Amino acid sequence: MESLEQQFRGLSIEQRLALYEPLYPSAVELKKGSRQICKNTPKGWTEYRRRRNFVWEVYDRKCWLCGQPVSSEEVTADHRDPRGMGGGSRDDRVEAIRPCHGECNTRRGSRRIAGGESCPYCEHGVVVGGKKDRECFRCNAKWEAVNGV
Repeated sequence: MESLEQQFRGLSIEQRLALYEPLYPSAVELKKGSRQICKNTPKGWTEYRRRRNFVWEVYDRKCWLCGQPVSSEEVTADHRDPRGMGGGSRDDRVEAIRPCHGECNTRRGSRRIAGGESCPYCEHGVVVGGKKDRECFRCNAKWEAVNGV
């Protein structure tokens, strides 16, 4: 049987995520809009941890925010749509979570990712922010948003 690393070779992140198959489909509640929530049961917790660990492997065992390695003991699942910003309804699909250090996840909080915006200092960092400020998780730079965008 091939390891995940062998299966992932040459595939994009989207292609890697498509390989996921739930271990306990009955432990997952299907919601409106294709959302999935792992139930609050032992099998649901196992399924959630399994998804988190699978996504951790997909992202090469690195925090998607800061780009640094993250161990299996410290990895958390960062939800694409934070609860405070329209993601009030949890979504545990592998496409909706990303591996993250607990500290980076807390630091991001409910702030959205500034789509398509790169850091003006390191040019490739993950940028988060609101209407007034921006922050890069790779180089820790902070700056004011231009025109509140």
